[in-house]
Amino acid sequence: MILHYLKLLWKRRNRHTLLFIEFVFTFFVLIAVLHYTLDKIKYMNEPLGFEVNDRYVVDVQFEKNFTEDSTAFFSQLNQLKRGLKSVSPIKAVSVSNGVYPYGNSEWRTGSDTDGFSYNTSYAINDEEALESYHLKLVKGRFYTKEDYVIRKMPLVVNQKFVDMYMKGKEPLGFEFSFNREDAIIVGVIEAFKYNGEFRKEEPFAFSPANYAWGNSSALIIAVQSDTPATIQKEIHTILKRELKHENFSITALGDRKKSFNNRYWVPLIGMLSVTLFLIINIAMGLFGTLRYAINKRRSEIGLRKVLGATSNNIRLQVVGEVVLLMMLAFMVALIPTVQIFEFGNLIEDYTTFITSIVLSLLLILILVLICSIIPSHRASKLMPAVALHEE
Repeated sequence: MILHYLKLLWKRRNRHTLLFIEFVFTFFVLIAVLHYTLDKIKYMNEPLGFEVNDRYVVDVQFEKNFTEDSTAFFSQLNQLKRGLKSVSPIKAVSVSNGVYPYGNSEWRTGSDTDGFSYNTSYAINDEEALESYHLKLVKGRFYTKEDYVIRKMPLVVNQKFVDMYMKGKEPLGFEFSFNREDAIIVGVIEAFKYNGEFRKEEPFAFSPANYAWGNSSALIIAVQSDTPATIQKEIHTILKRELKHENFSITALGDRKKSFNNRYWVPLIGMLSVTLFLIINIAMGLFGTLRYAINKRRSEIGLRKVLGATSNNIRLQVVGEVVLLMMLAFMVALIPTVQIFEFGNLIEDYTTFITSIVLSLLLILILVLICSIIPSHRASKLMPAVALHEE
């Protein structure tokens, strides 16, 4: 039966060329779009590990003489924190480098000495980061001011760091070299996806600010729930008074999130729109092609019925030819798709890639079946005498 359909498709290849090309192109685009979408959905289901609402980020420029003198810097920082916390809605203030959620900045470090190899992103924060971000500890604790006087640098890492680099090791109390300093892990947090929901989580570490105060360039401020946005005016007034300048900007973390995520929503919506347009084109093409083919083959259908073909046989032939054409297009589209994704290093998870291929096949198959139901039903209802008489 399949061989017979192949012969029929080959004889009518000129009529099916455009539809075949549409199938191939749609399969290629649909697999790419589904792969991208499924990846983002998978990443969105991962925990962020921090709170976004009721948080403000202050990009601030500290005076150079303060960043060169730790005593002067921390004296000014403590005075600045006292001023900010005098405003009752403000719960916590943490000093940070430029690495914070949705901040478009990344610092990395790594080592493979002493038999321990790792590569991680990291941020420099003081002890108030735990409350400022509302981090979720799964083991141990966050470092405190008391840890700053010990010889080893206290670190807090995320669970991803432990899963990737410390299999079979107990993280708490583990010692290794971090930025050429002797370090010890004192706590493990659930997650810290500072690059947002649409990116996969990577290993991350929090390093205490007293080891690199000169890189401090931001404040993370946590306020009480339902605090009005007018709190920014009070924050601005206090910062201007304590810093003696206005070289700073205040942004709600929620606003940064919206702006940051637009770079993923815009292409995603654009790709889905193009895919929908292609699917509509295929549906219209299928209806037109099948209607034209049935009108041209009325005598053939009538003759088949005279020779004993049932209505189901006619339906099966009409649907079978289109399904076979679709499967051929799918196989043709699959070859360059796999090559491009494989050699372009676009596949991070083969399960997601295979799922996108299967889903694209199912979606187009359902579309083909829906679009061929009415034409095949009309063809099966043709009366043999009428069809042969018209011929």
